[in-house]
Amino acid sequence: MSYLASTIVALLPLAAVNMLMPLWLIIEVQLLSGEHGIRKAVGFVTGMTSVRLLQGALFALLASGASSEVTTQETHWLVSGALSVLGLLLVIAGIRMLLGEPDPDAAPPRWSRMIDSVTAPKAAGLGAGLVALNTKAWIFTLSALGIIVEGELTRPAQIGAYLGFILVAQAVLIGLIVACALLPRRAKRWISALSTWLQTNNRALSIGVALLFGCLFLFKGVSDLLN
Repeated sequence: MSYLASTIVALLPLAAVNMLMPLWLIIEVQLLSGEHGIRKAVGFVTGMTSVRLLQGALFALLASGASSEVTTQETHWLVSGALSVLGLLLVIAGIRMLLGEPDPDAAPPRWSRMIDSVTAPKAAGLGAGLVALNTKAWIFTLSALGIIVEGELTRPAQIGAYLGFILVAQAVLIGLIVACALLPRRAKRWISALSTWLQTNNRALSIGVALLFGCLFLFKGVSDLLN
C-alpha cells in the first residue's frame, strides 16, 4: 500500500467520529430549521473550517521550525500517545454516560433558545468556538496532522490529505446544506425527521460513538506504543 493510501486509511476513523458528533449535527439541524437556515448553516460550517485551517497552518509552521530536531520515531510516539489519550477520553465519557451521567459535550438548554435567534456571523463564531475551545476537537486535529506527517508524504500530498480530512469530517454537515439548497421541500421533511430522531436517540448515539471509536483509538494507540 502506498504512503498516501495508508495515510488516508489511518485518517478515516478520525474523520468519521468527527462526522458523527451529535452536538454539531443537532446545532446544524436547528439552524437549518429556522429562518435563513442555509445562510446560518453555511456560516456555522465556515467557522469550523476556518479554525481547522488555522490549526493546520499553525502546526505546519511549528513543524517546519522543528523538522530538523524531531525524528520519525518521536513523531510516531506523539501520534500514538495522542490516539491513546483520545481513545481513553472517549471510553471514559461513554462509560459515564452509560452510568447515567450527562453527556459532557451536550449543549446547555439555553443554547437551544440562542440558536433560534442567532445570525449568520454569530453562527460562524459558534462553529469556530466549538472547534477552538473543545479539548477533544484539538486532539482529533492534532492526531490527524500527526498521522499525515508520519506518512512521509510530499508537501502537496500532506495539504491534500488534511483538506480531505476536513471535508470528510464535515461531510454530513455540508451534505445537509447542499440538500436544502437543491431540494428545499424534500430537505425540509428530512431535516424535521432528522431533528426528531436526534432528539430521541442523541444519548444512544453519543454513547455508541464514544465507546466504538474510543476502543478503536485506544487499541490502536496502545498497540503502536508497545510496538
